[in-house]
Parts: sequence; structure tokens; C-alpha cells
Amino acid sequence: MHSKLNRRLAGLSAVLVALVAAGSAPARADVVVPANPTSIPAVLSGDFSGDGFTDLALTGASGWTSLPVATRNYQGGFNVTNAVSPAFAAWASLPGVKVITADFNGDHADDILLTGVAGWTGMPLALSNRNGTFTVTTASVGSSGFAALAAAATARAFSGDFNGDGRTDIALTAGDGWSTIPIAYSAGNGTFTFTNSTVPTFPSLAWGTGTRLFSGDVNADGRTDLVLLPGDADMLTDLTVTVAISNGNGTFQVTRTDFPDFVGATYRKQVVAGDFTGDHRMDLAVVQNDRILMAYSTGTGTFYLYRTGGAGDAAFRSRALRPGASIISADYDCDGRADLAVLPEPGSSWTTMPVAMPRDPETLFIVDDLMPHFPQWAATAGAKVVVGDFDDDDCYDLALVGNAGSTAVTLAMSNGDGSFNEQNAGSPTFAAWATGTSPVTLPPAPTPTTGNLSILDTAVLSGIQPSMTVGTDGLGIASYWVGGSEQNLRVAHCVDVLCTAITTTDIDTVGDVGQFSSIRIGSDGLPLISYIANRNAANAFIEDLRVAHCNDIACTSATVTTIDAAAKVNDVSPLGIGGDGLGLISYQDTTTSSATRMKVAHCTNIACTASTVTTIDTVKPDNGENGGYSQNGLAIGNHGLGLISYYDGGTNEMLKVAACLDPACATVLRTVVDRAANPSGLLHGGWSSMTIGRDGLALISYNGNYSATGSDLKVAHCRDAYCTTSTLITADTGGHTGWRSSITIGGDGLGVISYHDITNRDLKVAHCTNLACSAATAALIDGFDDVGTRSSITVGPDGLPLIGYTGPGLIGVALRVIRCGNSDCTAVIVAPF
Repeated sequence: MHSKLNRRLAGLSAVLVALVAAGSAPARADVVVPANPTSIPAVLSGDFSGDGFTDLALTGASGWTSLPVATRNYQGGFNVTNAVSPAFAAWASLPGVKVITADFNGDHADDILLTGVAGWTGMPLALSNRNGTFTVTTASVGSSGFAALAAAATARAFSGDFNGDGRTDIALTAGDGWSTIPIAYSAGNGTFTFTNSTVPTFPSLAWGTGTRLFSGDVNADGRTDLVLLPGDADMLTDLTVTVAISNGNGTFQVTRTDFPDFVGATYRKQVVAGDFTGDHRMDLAVVQNDRILMAYSTGTGTFYLYRTGGAGDAAFRSRALRPGASIISADYDCDGRADLAVLPEPGSSWTTMPVAMPRDPETLFIVDDLMPHFPQWAATAGAKVVVGDFDDDDCYDLALVGNAGSTAVTLAMSNGDGSFNEQNAGSPTFAAWATGTSPVTLPPAPTPTTGNLSILDTAVLSGIQPSMTVGTDGLGIASYWVGGSEQNLRVAHCVDVLCTAITTTDIDTVGDVGQFSSIRIGSDGLPLISYIANRNAANAFIEDLRVAHCNDIACTSATVTTIDAAAKVNDVSPLGIGGDGLGLISYQDTTTSSATRMKVAHCTNIACTASTVTTIDTVKPDNGENGGYSQNGLAIGNHGLGLISYYDGGTNEMLKVAACLDPACATVLRTVVDRAANPSGLLHGGWSSMTIGRDGLALISYNGNYSATGSDLKVAHCRDAYCTTSTLITADTGGHTGWRSSITIGGDGLGVISYHDITNRDLKVAHCTNLACSAATAALIDGFDDVGTRSSITVGPDGLPLIGYTGPGLIGVALRVIRCGNSDCTAVIVAPF
């Protein structure tokens, strides 16, 4: 059914994209541009099950990790699925994304493709499995050229069959300064080929302000063409219609025709496209105060004008011209010709939905039957109306979701004569999701037990500045610095889930090495560690950034590589594994005393024996306590790209986030997350740590409200994938607390943070009470002497927090590990003292 809709209603998608931008209720569109960032999903329609019935899907909302689908069933209802797809959901929420529905692999079920995001070299493609789930891949476009062009700020995408082979292709136009029309031609197997041919006149005109663009077959040759009307601002000097007729090979034949009686009448009016004569050509229509003007395609790139209607359609015209009303073109009477239906303006109390159906070039038949609920619900805030054939009878129907309080998908089912039968297909979960209710659910909390504290590696000065994770064997593994006469990088591998004992190996022993380490499990299943080489074998300061790639799970040996020898690194260098399977490390280079360079190293192989280094920001020097406020955080989003939290000191005194726009973080989007109203009074953003929540959004723990008398633990919850907006809370306060925090997601799906209360010299844990961490509870977990100056928290295979930190040993300091007994670490902890 979807392919028939594409042929009959050619050009509809272009009209609807413009409607969405104007704030009107969208109808059936093959190309949707979601608002961004937003918590409200875009509604897609297509035959995702391949059974001939139109289905619905939701995507594009920030904080989603799934792709909900309502599949139409033979009982007149919908079967709802909520397939988890964290990467695709994140990609669909990114700025600039264009969402395209079509059958891209020839299995007669519609798929969902994404394009338009800066930094992409391919197009994420969710191929339907015909059961409400999708297989996600990245579609090749022959080169990265198309993906880059699709991300241009003003570029607009159109779907259609531009070479007449029966497959859906994608064309771009309206890019700034373009002289070409880029096209990605579908190969029918989920891949594309790319052309970018020069086209006269059309590309430069398409870039104009307010230009109206339509896609459809204007000459009935089976190929999609493009039509352009000037924007309102250009009508003083331009009353032409410009048509680009596809030659099927990436080139176009362009015609420009003066058409003043029609084009002039479109000033500040909605123009609707469709095949109004049934000749398989795309026509245009505009409603006037006294007539409805129809521009019928001649098949040569020109149009002939008819003035239809009269007194009999006055009520239709009056309703269609109300500010905020929208006209939806589809074949509602099954005669192969597109009709016009009017949806009401917001807040309307209409109880009918007028439909104008062409009978001949000069005659429209008007039906305005009673519909007591659908029009009013369509006029409520948030309502979204889409077109589809929901009963496979070749007549097009309307579906409504997104209206607050609804527990169903409301359908206006065509009776084949311009009237409709209202139906409510009960689907409370899908209806709620369409309003913005998150489909993300929390897992059950891990079974509580007794916590355990172990004192490990009791050398004189051991366990300093630890970093901890869990290996592929399900056991904890920690990297840390051993001081005193050794000054080595050491790795401790737990022998059991509780980490009651460890085996240790010094994997770098040349000079003073191993401070400020970060350990993660690489894509090869082996630990990868970033750390600082403070001095070389000759005891000279070098402060290099190094990486050790372990050769086995327990890291009994490793390959060591110097990543940045020119830098002066003196704080934590957090490491993550990007969506490309390669390491990504963020760190501050303080080589220049007046300015600190925030850098990112991107490994070019799994072992990180080579890398590229990029400066992503220049910040003012650290002005925190003892110069140690510069700890930064790094996490890899569900979209596979890095997010980095860091402190900008001096008089800036603020927490910032840099969102990587590509795997190597060569380009970033920077955002200030927290800054005091009076920057010279309080500091925000020290000792930050970052993780990705179960909702796919970043959580950042950091020290804030810092003054001489106290400081707090604060948490920021990002509201979109790039963290351009966020909500902030103070999670713990009283004296100086929230120092050198570490954050992860517990087995209950909620954030959990370990940190140092420096006033009381204790190790504490804060546990978020919800996904957004709008509130948290704090608990003291080790208050024996001076403990937890630096801690690292991860989650064991049992879902319970596992925390490595520095504390008193038998003599000196040692590595301590606590396995909490419940998610918030309030269960009794058994200690060896």
C-alpha cells in the first residue's frame, strides 16, 4: 500500500515538511524532520509489517532507547512492540536529522532511514523484520559525499523514484550556494549509489527564503521530479513555476514558466500537491477566498490553470483558510484522484471534517459529514494526524495520536465517499508514548545482600588514584599507582565477584608512571588503560600521556605506547571505547601556563599503538583546591560518539561539555552546563565524571557551589544526546563534599556516585531516585580514618556497585574495594576491622 501512496500522492512529503516547520499538524510524510531537541517523538506511517496495512512508528525523541511500532492487525486494532535499539534511537534524536520511510531492501516492508546529521559518512538504516522489530545497519552511499551534503544547514531531502527503477531514492536540494542536485539511488539491498550532477537554475532558486518545494512525477514517466514555487518575499519580482524533470541519470531538464495567476495567489497560502485528475501526474492546488485554483500538469514541465468551485464550496474554503487549519491531500474516495480534507486549527470545536473531491477539472464535490470527536481531538495541543490505508481497501484514512490523555489510536476510516467512520483502537501505551511519555523502563533492583569491604595490596603506598571496571570474565579489575620507591602502574585482578582477593602485576615500571589512570575493556575483550608517565628513567619530568593494552584478561602483561609526549598532563585521563570499537581519551594539557588545552586522543587501532590528537577547547587554568579541580569525565553515547565534561577555570568557573560530532572528535559542539550567576563567587564543574543513563542521556557528577567555606556534590542530567540543555540538582551538601566523584549506572538502572566528603574525610555514595536524577539519597559507606580521596565505581555482574578507592592499609595506604549489598549501598557492609 505504501508504494501506491507514493505514486498517487507524489509531492505530499514536501508539503508536509513545510507544514511541520510552520507548526501545523503533520500528515503522511515520507520525509520527516523532527524538532530537536525534543522529548516528543515524530510519528511515522508505513507498512512496516509488509501486509498491506499502514502501521505507525515513533522516533526522534531525546532520551529514548527503542523504536515503538503499532502494527495494524486484522481485528481492527494495533499490536504494539517496543524493540530496543539504543543507537538508532539516539541517532534519530540528533540535530538536523531527516527521517525517511520506504522499502529500501525490496522485501515489501517499509524501513526507516536517517540522514542529515553533521559528521556522518553513511546513513543509519533500520530494516524491518516485519514483526515490529528492526535490524539496524549503516547504509553505504558509495562515498561520504552525500551524507555530508545532507547535513548542510539549509538542505532539504525528498524521497521518490528518481530513475524509474521502482526503488525509493533520496534527492537533496536547497543547499547554500549549490549548483547540483545530489541523489542517493537505492540499489534495493540497503545500499545506495551517489550522483551529484550540475543542474541549471533550480538549485540556486531552491535556496531562496521561504521557497516551496514539491516532489512528484509531473510527466507520468515513472520518475520523480521536483517543482519549485518562489517564497512570499520573492513574489514581487518572481511569479514563475520552476520544474526539474528527472532524466533518470542524476541530471534534470529544467523549465521556468511565468504562471502569475496561480503563483501570485499562493501568497501566504498553503499549497497542496497531488494527482487531482488521475492521470498519474502531480498537480498543485491552493484555496482562495472565492475559488480553489487547480494547477494541472501538462506533462511538459508546465501547468494549466482551472478555477474550480463556487457557492457550494464556500464553507469548505472558509474552513480551509482559517489560521492554523491544514489541508491534507489523499485519495479518500478510492477513485485514483487525490482529494482535499481540512483539519481544524488548534483549539477548534469543529464536529465535521470537510472534504473536497475532484469530479472534473472544474468541479469539486464537497462532503462535510458529522464527526463528533476526531476534528476536536485533532485540534488539541500535541495532536498528530497521519495518512495511511489502515484497512487495505485502497481508500486513505487518517490516524490521530499525541493528544493529551488519549488511551487509543483514533482513526477516521474512509467510507469511500468523502465521509469517515470514527474508531478508537485501544492502545494506551503507544498513545502515551506519542505524547512524550518515555518508553524506557527500569529493571528490577538486584537482590539485596550483605556488603563487603576488602583491604587489598597492602604495600606501603599502594592503591593510589584507582580506576575500576569489570572484565569479560565478570570479575573486577583495577589500575592504580604504586608510590614510594616503586612508582609503577599496577593492575589488580579480582579473584571473585566480591573482590576479596586479587592478583597484581606491574605493567609499566620505567620511571614514575601510572598516576591518574583510567581502565576500560576494549572491543577485543582486553583491558585498555590510559595513564600519566610523570618522570622518565632519568627522573626528569615528562608528564606524558600513555596507554597500556593488556595481553590477557587479568593483564599480566601489556603493550605500552606513549600517546602525547609533548603534553603536560597532571590529572585524570578518562578513557572510553567508541562506537567504532576504538579507544577515546580526554585530558588536559597544561603546557602553556596561561591557557590549558582540552585534548582528545583517538586510537586508530584496538591496541592504541597509534592515535590522532585533537585540541577541542582552550580553557583558563585550574583554580581549584591545590590545583586539582581539572578532573574531566568522558562517556560514549548510544550514538557511538564521545561526550566530555570538563572545568573551565580562571574567571570562567564553569562546567562545560564537548559533544564529539565524529568518532575521532575532530569536531565538537561545546555547551556550558553550569555556571554561577556571579562567576567570581562560586566555582562549578570540578572533578567531574560522566556516564550514560538507561535513557541514553548523559549523567554528570561534579563538585559545585565551591567557596572557601564549602562545596557540594551536584548532578547534571543532559536532556539531549549532545547535552545542549540539562537539569541540575545538588545531591549532597554540608561542608566540603562531592570531591573527586565517580558515576555509573547501577543494576537498578539508576545513577550511583562515589565521592569524597573532605570535611569528614569519608567515602560516600549518592544514589539517584529516578532516571533523570532529579533527587538522590546519600550514604556514608566508609568513615574509618581518611578514606576515599579518589574512588572509582563500577557495577559487578550481580548488578551491585563495586567501588575501588584509597584507604589506610596495614602500613601506609592500600587499595580498598567495597561490593555494596544493595543498589544504594545502604546495606550492612562487613569489614575486616
